[in-house]
Amino acid sequence: MAIAERDDSLKNEAALLCRMARGDEGAARELYLAHCDVLFRFVRRRSKGSIEDAEEITNDTFITAFDVAHTFDGSCSALTWLCSLAHHRIVDFRRHATAAKRIPEDSLVRIDDESKRLMRSIHDPSASVEDLVEQMDRVRVVQALLDTLTPEQREAVTMRYVEGFAVSEIARIMKRSEKAVERLLERAKEKPRREMLRWLGEGSFRIVCLELLTL
Repeated sequence: MAIAERDDSLKNEAALLCRMARGDEGAARELYLAHCDVLFRFVRRRSKGSIEDAEEITNDTFITAFDVAHTFDGSCSALTWLCSLAHHRIVDFRRHATAAKRIPEDSLVRIDDESKRLMRSIHDPSASVEDLVEQMDRVRVVQALLDTLTPEQREAVTMRYVEGFAVSEIARIMKRSEKAVERLLERAKEKPRREMLRWLGEGSFRIVCLELLTL
């Protein structure tokens, strides 16, 4: 998006939020229709609850947005602002779920025991690199690698490389500085590479990194 177009978009969103701050329900509907699908996916990926839980968090986020629309300062996109509001609700949801069900709060990306055993046993000296890669379920490999990251690293990686947020947007959502987010991303990329090297050996490591870790 060109700079002029982005500036116009931010101005339009600021005007929309100003209308919401004045109690304009039509503006609230516009905001909802523009961002509900993307925000739901953002919530669903993180809440680890049911679809109904994700829908409730998403709807609650829009209700909160209507109540605090006057706090929107136009320095970021409306979607980034909404994700920041949703992030707080997701943290609360996970905290309550942990208290009620004893589910680990840091399980943004969870991996089952079978997948962990897979990653520990995949290095077969007699197998070619091509055979090894074909035998591995790529999704499980990525999950196993993500499982080596801290919750904050996984969150930053998901937003940057899966959802396409800019570093500045991630910083606002996570309430961290841009430098801190950049450090999280760098460490997040380095740790899986070390794990792959340990699990597979140097020869296999390089090829699988090209296949799976092109962050």
